[in-house]
Amino acid sequence: MMKNPLPSPPSPCDPSVEIFRDFEALENIGFWERKSAEGLIYWSPSMESLFGLEEGAFDGTDEDVRRRIHPEDLPTFLLARAESIATGKPFPFQFQVRILRSDGAVRLLVVTGMPSVGPDGVLAGGFGLAQDVTDSNISWNENQFLIKVMENMGDGVAAINIQTGLFAYTNPKYEDILGYDPGELIGCHVSVLNPGNPQNSREVFEQIERQLIKGHEWRGTLLNIRKDGQEIWIRASVSSFNHHKFGPVWVEVKSDITQLHAAEQARDEALKSLRGLFNHRREQAELERAALARDVHDHVGAALSGIGMRLEALAHKSQKDESYVRDQLTAIAETAKSTHVTTREICTRLYPIELKDFGLSEACKIYLREWSRTTGLPASGRFGRLPVEPKPRLSNDIFRILQELLTNVARHAGAKRVRVALSSGARHLRLRVVDDGHGFPSAPSKAGFGLLGVRERIHPYEGKLIIDRNKRETAMTVTIPLGAVG
Repeated sequence: MMKNPLPSPPSPCDPSVEIFRDFEALENIGFWERKSAEGLIYWSPSMESLFGLEEGAFDGTDEDVRRRIHPEDLPTFLLARAESIATGKPFPFQFQVRILRSDGAVRLLVVTGMPSVGPDGVLAGGFGLAQDVTDSNISWNENQFLIKVMENMGDGVAAINIQTGLFAYTNPKYEDILGYDPGELIGCHVSVLNPGNPQNSREVFEQIERQLIKGHEWRGTLLNIRKDGQEIWIRASVSSFNHHKFGPVWVEVKSDITQLHAAEQARDEALKSLRGLFNHRREQAELERAALARDVHDHVGAALSGIGMRLEALAHKSQKDESYVRDQLTAIAETAKSTHVTTREICTRLYPIELKDFGLSEACKIYLREWSRTTGLPASGRFGRLPVEPKPRLSNDIFRILQELLTNVARHAGAKRVRVALSSGARHLRLRVVDDGHGFPSAPSKAGFGLLGVRERIHPYEGKLIIDRNKRETAMTVTIPLGAVG
């Protein structure tokens, strides 16, 4: 190991060596000297002590110096040394650098020095002092810690000058959110975040200012424009702070919530549709109940009253009035038959009995025939035999979907003819309703809620509703994967 005594006597290019020797007696100060001709660096014993070394442990090479510099500060150290010494200009230099002591401790040094030039004007090296300022510079360490925290935060952080509205600081995440290069926003006005609407920028600025004047932190959602022109939604908080360097500033912390905002909008639209569907279903249920009550009262009630009156009249007739009795019994029989038909229609509206008795295809055929008779619209159907009868729940949903689609055709399509087909392929069960009308809207109207109800019914089966329109007709096709059948 190379010993590092100070050169004695001092060379002519080092007139201040004796002064530096006196400084060594001071606490936490060491002396260094670089000899370019020898290619070596000399450290005083106190300099070695700063690095936690025993006297003579430093080998005097650049490599030994570099490995004792903190890795994060090494580039700064090399640049500062190159700019200050390698130029050969006779001016003093000073910089801060963290070192790694032999015991593993990290210390902060302030390195001060002067390049030395020989009588011939050639750079001879340099000399100077290094002082350990760690204990007296705790605020520097805290500041470096805060800088590291802000640089690695998951949220964007910026400081904005209150008087000018100019960016004074932005951390990497802030620049990344807005698509700017490092440092590019510094000195720019905050209106750059909303270039198409400067009025909106002023309004937001004034709104934040009013909140901060009250002594409160401002929190809200903002629409910003990235450098590439893309609109993004931002959740931000702003507080005021008097910075020692930048003066009065707003400290803004923001995060990109564009995807969250889109999801919330989709959720709100879905909730709006669901509320509309609920109200539509409730209205339809009330109308259905009213219609059922009216039918029971007008048809079944009236028929039963008629039967009772005729039976009462027969009880007062003599046996000689056989023809009258026969006529009344015939009328009673017709009334009972009509009542049975009406009762069956009411029951079908409550639950399609034909599904249980005949299966899905036949039930749809019967309903289409009855629908055509009731509405007066000509209708044709093709109902193929299904290789596998669907489960009761699916059969009921397909039947109700047919009812809903035909109801929408009758109410909204203005059609003159309707075609219905129910078939089963290799992979799907398919129901298709085609009319020659103008179709109906898909927006959330009564017709739209009818379609929403159809989609709600097919959702558990991963089914699809496809609507095709052209100038002549509208086709609505419902497909259910065959895996849902059986």
